Amino acid sequence: MEIRKILCIIAGIITLLATYVFAWFVVDILGTNYYGHGIGVIMSLPDTFANAETIATVWGAPTFAIYIVGGCLIFFLFSGIIILLGLKYRVFAIIGAIMPILIAIAVISGPFNAPPNLIDYISLFSSETLGGFPLNLAIGPSAFGASVSLGNYLLLAGGVLGIISGVLPKD
Repeated sequence: MEIRKILCIIAGIITLLATYVFAWFVVDILGTNYYGHGIGVIMSLPDTFANAETIATVWGAPTFAIYIVGGCLIFFLFSGIIILLGLKYRVFAIIGAIMPILIAIAVISGPFNAPPNLIDYISLFSSETLGGFPLNLAIGPSAFGASVSLGNYLLLAGGVLGIISGVLPKD
């Protein structure tokens, strides 16, 4: 098997595990820990679309921007599968890797308040623990009550491997 396809499989699996099994970050809000993870995104999507106007008001953004963010999050949830489709067509590996990399960079910069008022955006990604899920190992920067976790670095690694597998030439 070509090294490109092996990297594509590894990238897809890492991205899927990082999305659905591991926490990307943990935020302590009034003594309750909220974990950012893919299942939290799934759980928040109905509320995101149902309350788009309210969320837009809190964010200070137009309502259509919330629908765009929701669409991007849905695309992100399928990014691991899209990377795996890169086995057949290399462009899918690259396209599928873009959202995990962007989410990972946003989460890494979050504790430094790079996206301003990180707490305002937490509701799109997080929930409390769900019977032991997500698995959390806080190993990154920590500030403003937020800590970056192992899942975020796995997400970044899966995205980078997806890009690499997409640009490698055929053997």
